[in-house]
Amino acid sequence: MINTLSAEAVLCEKGFLSETIVGTSMLPLLKEHRDTVIIEKITEPLRKYDVVLFRRSKQLVLHRIVKGFRSPCFYCFCIISNAF
Repeated sequence: MINTLSAEAVLCEKGFLSETIVGTSMLPLLKEHRDTVIIEKITEPLRKYDVVLFRRSKQLVLHRIVKGFRSPCFYCFCIISNAF
């Protein structure tokens, strides 16, 4: 879990954010307290297997896209997680 307010402020100010992973939802790709990710603002369309940061309630969550489709109005991405 990443502190939402400070993470968003850093992303807006610097354009990137470096954080150590907390949680197990990204195993085996990323291991808690061992791996660090660098998060950048999206500059191109998201694709299958991209790792994305998004807000769920008051938390920021990092997950991998496993499937996506486009409808006339929006994009929908399926994420993989063992956190639910």
